[in-house]
Amino acid sequence: VGDGPAAGSPRNIGVVLASEDFVALDAVASYIIGYDPFEVDITRVAAERGLGEGKLEKIEVKGACLSELKIKDYKLASHINSLLKKMPGFVLFTFRHLAPWLLKIRPVIDKDRCTRCGECIEHCPTEAMS
Repeated sequence: VGDGPAAGSPRNIGVVLASEDFVALDAVASYIIGYDPFEVDITRVAAERGLGEGKLEKIEVKGACLSELKIKDYKLASHINSLLKKMPGFVLFTFRHLAPWLLKIRPVIDKDRCTRCGECIEHCPTEAMS
């Protein structure tokens, strides 16, 4: 719930989702928690590239009606994309070119929540953790 996974709070929503189409799965999951699937950039781009189905009306959902699964009080993440769209072009241009030098993102482990499973190390795409 919220700006996860690190800053959010886990919440059991009582639903198991499975699909051979990962784009459809993301679209359904996005809808359930309150997003329009095409507001989620990765879902929209994947659907546009033909990697799967992103349109809810074309996705077959079994076991329950999609509207019954929608969670009305789910706390959504803050929208950095909506903020960026409101910025003047020169600000974005400057930010894109200065950001790599100004911002260095480093993983921070929350010791109270860490279970020492090692999954973060195994799946870190940049191998920043060891």
